[in-house]
Amino acid sequence: GLRRILVHEYTHAVVRTITPRVPTWLNEGLAQYFEGREIPSLQREMLRRAARAGQLPSLRDLEGSFMGLSGSRASVAYLLSLSAVRHIVDQYGMYRARMLLDELASGADTERAVSGALLLSYEDFERGWRRSLE
Repeated sequence: GLRRILVHEYTHAVVRTITPRVPTWLNEGLAQYFEGREIPSLQREMLRRAARAGQLPSLRDLEGSFMGLSGSRASVAYLLSLSAVRHIVDQYGMYRARMLLDELASGADTERAVSGALLLSYEDFERGWRRSLE
């Protein structure tokens, strides 16, 4: 209820104080993560099938605003965002997720921020995340 909404919005506020420049997938993924949102098994299965079929949109396509997306596309965008952030926290730890924000704050684009914080290329990060969904 209200607590989840407050935690979600508070996370956005904290992210904004660290860096005004942040890809939307990372911003929305972190907000959902701290809000305690889980990925229901039905949606996990949908992601798994899409990942296996090579039909997941690229995270690069989710860097801009979700505002113009239709209802179903928006819900998939939020789902992918949470999934990618969960992968970061599970595989690299919260410290590296924070480093990602610090890299962005120092002026790095997403590409450089990912390689600086996670120590692998954006492509390799995305490949590992997609594989984890299969």
